[in-house]
Amino acid sequence: MSDLVTAEELFFAKPGLDRGRVVEIVEDALTGTDDGELFLEYCQSESLVVDDGQLKNASFDTVQGFGLRGVAGEASGYAHASVLDEDAIRRAAETVGGGRAERGIAPRRAHRLAGPGGTAPGLPEAKLAALSKASVFAA
Repeated sequence: MSDLVTAEELFFAKPGLDRGRVVEIVEDALTGTDDGELFLEYCQSESLVVDDGQLKNASFDTVQGFGLRGVAGEASGYAHASVLDEDAIRRAAETVGGGRAERGIAPRRAHRLAGPGGTAPGLPEAKLAALSKASVFAA
């Protein structure tokens, strides 16, 4: 099997992605940029631990995902996800396309990642206080 056939299977056929739609999403996100790329990743690893002739531990792991990067002048945008589907690529494209105003393209709405005061939404105050104490103790 050729590398190209393997890549098509891993990144498009297996997760059910339409290559044409992915190309459209990425091209739209990178419209007006100087440079950009979509990086696709699929990695499998296996580990066997043998001690005194006996198998002590065995593991198998699959890591997959993507990264999308766009560069316009001195500004760059990057987004990544460990899930490979059209919705995740679309969200990444919205994030990377955030520098569109500098390129004369209408800006998109920014996503709020932290609540008031810079804390993650829904993070209980007790956990935040405990983490703060632990941070001071570890320093």
